[in-house]
Amino acid sequence: MALKRVLKHLTMAPLTITGEAVGTGDGTNAEFTLDYSNVQDGSLTVYVDGVKQTLTTDYTVVLATGAITFEAGSIPANGKAVTADYMAPLTITGEEVGTGDGTNAEFTLDYSNVQEGSLTVYVDGVEQTLTTDYTVVLSTGVITFEAGSIPPNEDAVTADYISGYDDTVLKATSKTVLIGCQVTNKDSAEAVAVDVSLNGFSLATGRSIPVGATAGIFEGKVVMDTDDVLRASASDDGMADILLSYSEE
Repeated sequence: MALKRVLKHLTMAPLTITGEAVGTGDGTNAEFTLDYSNVQDGSLTVYVDGVKQTLTTDYTVVLATGAITFEAGSIPANGKAVTADYMAPLTITGEEVGTGDGTNAEFTLDYSNVQEGSLTVYVDGVEQTLTTDYTVVLSTGVITFEAGSIPPNEDAVTADYISGYDDTVLKATSKTVLIGCQVTNKDSAEAVAVDVSLNGFSLATGRSIPVGATAGIFEGKVVMDTDDVLRASASDDGMADILLSYSEE
């Protein structure tokens, strides 16, 4: 088995939803919709009356829309609560970013970690063109308009976008043995807190990594089965790197 490595820049965790009240069964309705769309692959757990349901056997889900459809033999009975745990980026529509004054070129979105390709910016309702009219730093949400496209006085700047990166470090495609997991704090000013989990089981919660330091997350070996997911996030965006060493059978 060849040794493999993956290096990932850690960002803040996506939005975590626990125990969302999705709806109540009536014995016939098979379709339910989560409060948030763009559900992170592998993060969804659905319960009916507190009993965990099985994906593809009991239900299917469209991750992009959050639509859950129960299979014929698994439709929630009358009065049974449907709940869910999952992770999803935050979808923002029509955010009022600011108002032009004819000179200010810089505007900042309410949320950072903008997903690439998700941002649409409008000035007075007119869609602007990326690189032609403005540039954006995805990690900070800072928008800078080009000289010829600075919003005129009193024109509203609005935006639609998705915030939150996928915190998946590794999804096993076969039996996988984790040999080492190290996190390096790249910040020059303060410690960073790191969370690492495997299928929801915590390997590290709020682990403080001092300035400029590298720390191991676990000792020995950790075995992942097919479709197991290792996730990691940090308290500050871009301030830490995780280096994972593993082998696959």
